[in-house]
Amino acid sequence: MYLSSVYLILFLHFQDPKYWENGINFFWNPESPKSLSFGARSILASRDLIRKESCFLIANGRSTNMWHAPWIPWLDWDHFRVAFNPMIVSNSTLVSSLLNEDREWDFQQTATWMVPSVASSLNLIPMIPNNNDDKLIWKDATSGEFSPRVAYKSIIKGRRAEKDPIWDILPFGERLQRIFGNDVVCAICDEQEDFVLLEPTPLMQHGNFEVEEFRKFGVSLCFILWSVRNQAYHDHVQPSFFITFNQIKSLVAELNSALTTPQDTSLGQSTLNVMQGLLQEDFVVFVDAACKDLRSAAGIIVTKSDSEFVEAFSVQLQATLPLEAEAWALLHTVHWCLIQGWHNVTFAVDCQPLVQGIKSRKTLDWRVAGVFARILDSLDRIPSATVSWIPRSGNEKAHKLAKRSFNSYRFGFFNAEELAPLVAI
Repeated sequence: MYLSSVYLILFLHFQDPKYWENGINFFWNPESPKSLSFGARSILASRDLIRKESCFLIANGRSTNMWHAPWIPWLDWDHFRVAFNPMIVSNSTLVSSLLNEDREWDFQQTATWMVPSVASSLNLIPMIPNNNDDKLIWKDATSGEFSPRVAYKSIIKGRRAEKDPIWDILPFGERLQRIFGNDVVCAICDEQEDFVLLEPTPLMQHGNFEVEEFRKFGVSLCFILWSVRNQAYHDHVQPSFFITFNQIKSLVAELNSALTTPQDTSLGQSTLNVMQGLLQEDFVVFVDAACKDLRSAAGIIVTKSDSEFVEAFSVQLQATLPLEAEAWALLHTVHWCLIQGWHNVTFAVDCQPLVQGIKSRKTLDWRVAGVFARILDSLDRIPSATVSWIPRSGNEKAHKLAKRSFNSYRFGFFNAEELAPLVAI
């Protein structure tokens, strides 16, 4: 196991093509020559796991083989292999051939090469700026970075799903008792509802941290599944496991962000001190996003350092995850300040993961790597600007504006009179 992990690290971090006769894409092909070295054979022994759990993030697509290298995040290897038109013989075509000059998916090309269900969903693929190279990531790692630990989790997650014939015939309550080793009680229960969240009794009595995590996941699971069910039933939207599962995880992360006190000392100031710190720049721009049911919107309110109202506007976003929506909202705001020529600007954001990622210049989630890279590039053009975290209570104006635009489908600029019924400027 240790040797396999070493080779996984070597492959994912260095990707040295000198070991492969036809370059790195040869690794993904099903056939292997007999002349491979012991080291190469050892890497290939872990190839099934790597092909299943890794994925290329597309920048320009010039280094990723369209047929043989995984680049569609929600497809496992087996489904990826059958995503192409069976009438076309596989070759060395690159993903770049599916992109037009504007780096958008070429509908005619994708419809020719791929089955309709896949071709129509390529716009959901997260892309990174084209001044980067295509990047290989590990899907089970939120950051996308490979490690033996995440590889081990990827290996054992399949074992958790193995069926036990004895388990299948047990009553549901007895199954829960075997899991927790004690009686269980209903924490969220309504005879008229479809979902029930169960919790272990002793842990609840001691305020165990795992119970709180269990509650957050259960609430997120019920909410997202109910939303997906409504979309499928009323709007005839075909549900996607990949999108649904990521929505659940993102909602859990959002709950953690909203309910957890900041641990970072740079983020753990009192609301008063934070708000006072914002007054040091010429402009303070409050930014927030609203995201639900594959829709999202941003609310932006610009003030002078003395709290004087300057302008407010909202933007409809193409984002499906809360963190992604927050990132796009900030990017729109930074671009607007660049257009206006504002330099001494503080961007006030209540999304801790986004602010932490900007401070460390490292995205915390590979699914938003593309928009995150654009934020960093844009902020580099305003070196005197800062991005500061504020509590939700301090960002209430932008939050309400985003929510109002989201619900009313009204986007654009708002004056102080238009906002007065909703927020006090």
